[in-house]
Amino acid sequence: MASLFISDLHLCPSRPQINRLFLDFLAGPARQADTLYILGDLFEYWAGDDDLDDPFNAEICAGLRILSKSGVPLFFMAGNRDFLAGDGFASKAGLTLLPVPLVLRVREAERPVERAFDWQAFSAFKRGPVIALAAGGWWWRSRR
Repeated sequence: MASLFISDLHLCPSRPQINRLFLDFLAGPARQADTLYILGDLFEYWAGDDDLDDPFNAEICAGLRILSKSGVPLFFMAGNRDFLAGDGFASKAGLTLLPVPLVLRVREAERPVERAFDWQAFSAFKRGPVIALAAGGWWWRSRR
């Protein structure tokens, strides 16, 4: 298969459907991956590694560890909501913590990606009047 990249799942006990989908993903399609990269905000919040025995946290870590033990390398980069995830989390989940910031060189069909996406231009566009009007105009009106 290929490397898989996921981010911004914002897992938390109050969203059991998303949690179940994630655990099913770990038990199913993710097992075919060469590598799984989790790039920030896996959790809605992470209060620190001293909370690893919480039943919800333990269940997510167990799912990750099972995938890791199946032979799929796991890499985790903390986001703004789970930046306190540390060595305890990495050990319990069976994954490797990545440094922040991190530059990944992604290759498509053995050829390097030649164009970088212009995130600044996209960011300006998504905050503009066209998107605001498509969303009902409330945001744009509130900024005037």
